[in-house]
Amino acid sequence: MSEYIEFSNIDNILRNISQKIIQNEDIAKCLKFNTPDALSQTITDDERYELYNQDINNLENTRVIFRPFNNDVIEDQRSEIRIYYASFAPDNPYLVKARVGFDIIVCNELWRLDGGKQRPTTLFKGILQSLNGQLVDGVGELVFSDSTAVLRYFNSKFTGYSFTMKTRSV
Repeated sequence: MSEYIEFSNIDNILRNISQKIIQNEDIAKCLKFNTPDALSQTITDDERYELYNQDINNLENTRVIFRPFNNDVIEDQRSEIRIYYASFAPDNPYLVKARVGFDIIVCNELWRLDGGKQRPTTLFKGILQSLNGQLVDGVGELVFSDSTAVLRYFNSKFTGYSFTMKTRSV
């Protein structure tokens, strides 16, 4: 298996990743609902779509964002997943090795979930279940290897984890 992906697919990959992870029930519920009982809530397909909607004119409910955290001022209590390209290593004009970066950003007051669970680790687990070793259109497989999820203090109100996954075409 190769770690290279076709450079022509680069524009669609983040969207394809977001569509795959938002299908995970726990991820969608943790992003949508700010209460400790988030995992017992019901979420509709329309609510799920709003979480990864990238329409620049309608980002109010978007929780999956295609850029790394950069000290954006987030006023309200919320959770987000940031997806972006952490690195590129072009081999030629057609093939590139890419690492996809993920930031799990959770308001400090929202960490606790019912049943002794924590929102950031539930999100991390959901991302790995949805993506690790799974086929993603335009990528092949995403693999969590040679990487560590690192605790990050994004600002005084938000803490979470950052990690990368590498691409692997099949």
